[in-house]
Amino acid sequence: MAGRTVTPQGLGGLEALRVFGDVLAPACISVDHPRFLSFVPAAPTEASVLFDLVVGACSIYGGSWLEGGGAV
Repeated sequence: MAGRTVTPQGLGGLEALRVFGDVLAPACISVDHPRFLSFVPAAPTEASVLFDLVVGACSIYGGSWLEGGGAV
């Protein structure tokens, strides 16, 4: 959808903002959006359920690399 955006010469600031505004942003839901209730990924193995219990009990956010790099 976004086309070829990584090039040796780059896109430039205006084109990068256009691609973000026209293509990327409409395909995302902000976490402060009223309809963003949560993200519940499915990992239906016994080991993943048990490790999710460990991560939850330790109060570690394991949903992204920045906040839980050791758990992700």
